[in-house]
Amino acid sequence: MITAADYLATAKRLISADATEVDVRRAVSSTYYALFHHVCRQFSQVVIRSSDGKFTRAWLQAYRYLDHGTAKNQCIQAKDPSRGFSSELLKFALVFEQMQQRRESADYNPAANMTALDAYAWIVSVEQAIADFEKAPADQQRAFVLFVGLKPKKR
Repeated sequence: MITAADYLATAKRLISADATEVDVRRAVSSTYYALFHHVCRQFSQVVIRSSDGKFTRAWLQAYRYLDHGTAKNQCIQAKDPSRGFSSELLKFALVFEQMQQRRESADYNPAANMTALDAYAWIVSVEQAIADFEKAPADQQRAFVLFVGLKPKKR
């Protein structure tokens, strides 16, 4: 199964010395997807705890449940100190929000200026964000991925 590390390795390969503008844009997109798929995997692990393969379809359904817009908006909301998330998760939320904006710019704004050096800095930032996520207490990680992954009820 593809992991966040796989997306980051692809991004690094794309920003070689002879990287084209398209390579850099794809690297930025892959860097964001490293974060997004990290959240998807964690969300699925929280929702479907079985690892014996009995619930593969349900696990994949949970994995595919996350919505990019909801995740970004919830990351913005998660940064509110009253939510009680650890500093590690607040850093992750900030990088998630920033990388989603960069990914949208890379994919949809042909006038956006991005260099291989920018992309490399963002890869490093995402690697740190994932490391920060992993340092957070397990109960906070679970609460965070549920908060980010579940759509808020409209009132």
